[in-house]
Amino acid sequence: MSRKLNYLTRSNADGFAIGLSSICIVHCLLMPLLLVLFPSALVSFFADESVHRLAVFFAVPVSVFALTLGCGSHKRFWVLAMGVAGMSLLLLPLFLPNETTETLLTVAGAMLIAISHLVNMRICRSLDCHNGGELES
Repeated sequence: MSRKLNYLTRSNADGFAIGLSSICIVHCLLMPLLLVLFPSALVSFFADESVHRLAVFFAVPVSVFALTLGCGSHKRFWVLAMGVAGMSLLLLPLFLPNETTETLLTVAGAMLIAISHLVNMRICRSLDCHNGGELES
């Protein structure tokens, strides 16, 4: 049962990280348009820098958790390296004042993170590394 729970946890963490990365990409690409079309307080809240910090606060730990579990099983550490590169690009805008640079780095980082989790999930499924090669019911 614990192996099945381990698989569910890893798979859910990868899926959650892909979802967070996708939300980051959509947020970064649509927010400028939404601010022009709907300059309300609600849209302005989502354009605030604290939203980026909050997204990073959730995305980085989930990514580290899922990628280290997967790479610890399948030993393809280039997947972890790709995820770390993406997380670095996601963290870098917190220290840069330029909005354009922030958007480019965040979108590139979120894409790298999403791809690394997708690859991690596929490798784990193909090698059945979540439970040693035998399914439990």
